[in-house]
Amino acid sequence: MAASSFSEPSCRWSHHSAAVKGQLYVFGGITKDFSKGKTELAVSVQIFNQCMKTWQTKATTGNPPLGLCDGACTSSGHHLYLYGGWDGSLRHDSLHQLDTNTLEWSQLPSGPTRKDGCDMVCFEGKLVLFGGYGFPLGPRQPEAEFIKDSALNDGSGWTNELHCFEGGEMRHKTELVTAFSGVGRCFGMGAP
Repeated sequence: MAASSFSEPSCRWSHHSAAVKGQLYVFGGITKDFSKGKTELAVSVQIFNQCMKTWQTKATTGNPPLGLCDGACTSSGHHLYLYGGWDGSLRHDSLHQLDTNTLEWSQLPSGPTRKDGCDMVCFEGKLVLFGGYGFPLGPRQPEAEFIKDSALNDGSGWTNELHCFEGGEMRHKTELVTAFSGVGRCFGMGAP
């Protein structure tokens, strides 16, 4: 089993969190070291045990994601899934899985586009990814919208595309569910 320490996590924002078996898992995000006056991306996994009312910082093994913020995170069974995010200079399209029994990370096949600010839920055995902010790479879903960010003028913007990952390795499957229509969204659809 991986080493752990008992301490509350540092203050952070734009992190990822999901609950598995009565425990809250927190990963990534931006932390600030007030003594040094700088911010940095967090890479450790912190776990809050609801019954014991304690935090633990756990070491993990395998192929962990980079320190990321503003990605999408959800859980299914004893797995935690993390998609996309921003590392301070680049957006990512990676999909990672944390087995909460062994605390081992695995990188699964990449997703449709590099983005952050999206949201993901587990729905009927599929991971469903919605919206987000990034660049329109690859084939576009015909009914989806893309709204350019006029403030940056670099081609980036918001989308309302809907993507699914399914199967044992959670492979990406382009699937548009037309029930989701409207303007592109960023930062959250929430759990159903």
